[in-house]
Amino acid sequence: MYKMIISLDADKLNRDGQYNPMDMETKLDGIFTKKGFSVAVNGSEREYTGTGKETDFSYMGIILNGLRKQSWFTSNVDKWLFCNNEESDDPNDFVEEDLVEYFGISHSK
Repeated sequence: MYKMIISLDADKLNRDGQYNPMDMETKLDGIFTKKGFSVAVNGSEREYTGTGKETDFSYMGIILNGLRKQSWFTSNVDKWLFCNNEESDDPNDFVEEDLVEYFGISHSK
């Protein structure tokens, strides 16, 4: 199973006023739900979980590569984790990869 956890930097978004945080969340939700992923909201975090189908991994890759090229996203993302549990029998045991760190995303807070 695959999932992505995303949290936007609300303080930066509110301070800069360039993008509306709710519009960004709606856009993200649409990107993931179009590919069949479910959306769960936990405070400021949005968790996008795959369906368990073989296509989940490729769709995650397409979404990940698309988002990393979007300045509206990379300049405002605070937390971005790619999670998988391919190597575990426990459906709740995920390995997390920090994509903010992996892609070297930084912005002044």
